Amino acid sequence: MRSQVPLPAAWLAAALAACAPNPSPPVKVMALVEQGPGALQPTQVELELVRDVVALAGPLGTFLGNARLTLDASDPQWQQATSDEARAAAITRQEGNPVHAHYIDKGGVLYPGDFHTWSLVTAWHGLEEAYRYWQGVGVPGEEMNGLQLHYFPEFRITAGSPVQPERDNAFFFAPLQAFVVLPFESLQGVPLALNAGVLAHEFSHRVFNRRVYGGATLPAPLVTWPVGGASAGANLLKAADEGFADFHAWSVTCLGPSGCNPRFLDPSLPAAVAEARDFSRADRCLSSAQRFAMEGEPLGTFDGRGGPYEVGTVIASALFQAAEKTAQRQEIQRAVLAAYANTAPQKPGLKETIASVANQGNLLKLETLANALLAQVEDLETRKQLCNELWGRLKLNGRVDNCPVASAPVSDCKEVP
Repeated sequence: MRSQVPLPAAWLAAALAACAPNPSPPVKVMALVEQGPGALQPTQVELELVRDVVALAGPLGTFLGNARLTLDASDPQWQQATSDEARAAAITRQEGNPVHAHYIDKGGVLYPGDFHTWSLVTAWHGLEEAYRYWQGVGVPGEEMNGLQLHYFPEFRITAGSPVQPERDNAFFFAPLQAFVVLPFESLQGVPLALNAGVLAHEFSHRVFNRRVYGGATLPAPLVTWPVGGASAGANLLKAADEGFADFHAWSVTCLGPSGCNPRFLDPSLPAAVAEARDFSRADRCLSSAQRFAMEGEPLGTFDGRGGPYEVGTVIASALFQAAEKTAQRQEIQRAVLAAYANTAPQKPGLKETIASVANQGNLLKLETLANALLAQVEDLETRKQLCNELWGRLKLNGRVDNCPVASAPVSDCKEVP
């Protein structure tokens, strides 16, 4: 979901001076955990992926503070960069330093001693929850390790003109393969970086990037396919990434103490935005105008006006409704993951499909996406229900090949133009 305000000097000085405890994992620590819709409460948790709880570092990654990150499209260094390393160098104006958290040890449980430590620990805990979910779905831990984590960096995206650092966001930033937590300023309620659903959504983008794009900092389909006008294939990939991330974020909330929450955005975003992203509504369906825009607009236009979220919400709705109606949530979770990349000849995933269409990105359509998803579902009744949801909600042009014979589009969307 998408700066550097330097970390307050007083906080850093206090943290550096503190003789903070640093036990071996699992570390018992207090974090802000949602115990009800939008209700964060100090809660004892255990951090298992941290090796240095003061520096917030471990197999999962390492938090850095005080970085300066600028992606300037007009910068010659950026324009001439031809490798991931060169692009990272062009963006990173100041690398940042390890953070130093401040704790108070109360009977073997670490209590954050200031606002920033509460924030850092809560974000780390949220990322660990997402990590554990993906392990359960089938992603090896080593595939998710080593994440670069930037806390309160000065972050800008520009094309030469001066711009203010961005704020009030937390997101996966593919050009650096990094997770970025921006300073809080105007957002009310639960900051995005403290929202477990948002953290899970962003972590899911990283899994998609690794599986579908091979960890590319600039995925080729998003760079080469949009050239020359309409960018149907690139637009669809952006929408699928958003929809899958919302579905997986909801799945992660099901593991938390407050239970499954498809409206995890409510406490962090304005009501109108959160409502538009509510994929649990039965009437969430793709309109003709939305499909026309996805298939006909350039990527910059489609992306700039939020098209990936609009279409992604409908994709997430189809997955959500199928999971709820069949009570086969985990089978659909695993099917979505398998649809990212699958070398089985009869079950090609998105990675293989992208390679098969080469530079003809507009051959990638909603029907192609539906076929890739359905091919991964083994249970016939679950596949039938998923087909029904995809067919009806996405207004697929005819029954797709991998739909069971008895499939029929859900009737929720008949009135949507």
